[in-house]
Amino acid sequence: MKRILLILLFAATTFAVGAASYVGFSAGAFSAWQIDNYEPTRPLFGGGADVTLHYHLVHGHFLFDTGVGISFDRTVFSLPNQTVSIKAFTNQGIEYSLVSNIKDRKDAANSTYLQVPLMFGGEFGNYYFLVGAKFNLNIWGNTQQRALYDTKAVFDRYYEPFVDMPQHGLHDFNPTTSLGSLRYNYDVLACIEAGWTFNFGSAQRGTSRQKLRVGLFFQAGMLNINKSDGTAALTETRLDNEQLRLVLNHVVRTADMSESWLRNMNVGIRLTYLLNVRFNRRKPCKCQE
Repeated sequence: MKRILLILLFAATTFAVGAASYVGFSAGAFSAWQIDNYEPTRPLFGGGADVTLHYHLVHGHFLFDTGVGISFDRTVFSLPNQTVSIKAFTNQGIEYSLVSNIKDRKDAANSTYLQVPLMFGGEFGNYYFLVGAKFNLNIWGNTQQRALYDTKAVFDRYYEPFVDMPQHGLHDFNPTTSLGSLRYNYDVLACIEAGWTFNFGSAQRGTSRQKLRVGLFFQAGMLNINKSDGTAALTETRLDNEQLRLVLNHVVRTADMSESWLRNMNVGIRLTYLLNVRFNRRKPCKCQE
């Protein structure tokens, strides 16, 4: 991978002799999904945004773009209903089970990436396109799990369970929330972007002084970013003062997900501003000896 990257950079630099150089920045907003092969999960709509500093070359119709940016996204999984239980004892030593039904569970993950684009493309009139890759390094992440759950006490000696006794922690469906941390493996996104260019002013060699671009883009992860430690249970049960407490772990961190693959996918819109820059070259000395 490093050799390929160096070859591409060398080729772009060689081809860019006499090219117009631009620097600028872009801001993008996009929908975000995490696609996996773990059957119980269902990816829901998420979203994100990024900000990138660009170094951009234009040579005739040829475009080359690189830079560095920060990308943030929020992805959500929907999970099926689940039933969990834990053993408990009364003050008289009678054994019973605290049983909880969990529904409407949503596992969300917030992630921040350091992103380096490497894009090639073309510009024809007011239209442009770019294709290439973006290298993602996950630098921060946290999770938020939400669900509704009820609790009932089941005794072997009684036919019906004990329900709706809030003073004993037995209740109908109440919300619960758990927080956690999450990190992903590095990723390479295959990208395509296309849109319109608006040129302002003029510079040397017939190039524009400023460019404003509005484009649509699609990008999909090519690597498995799943970094599950494979030790966490989807739902942990704890007994606290004879009451059932639930800890919801994000599905990506669980043992069931540890052997599954996970990939990012984004569709969005990007606004880019570019300013033509000239690098001063030393003029040959014309002084007489």
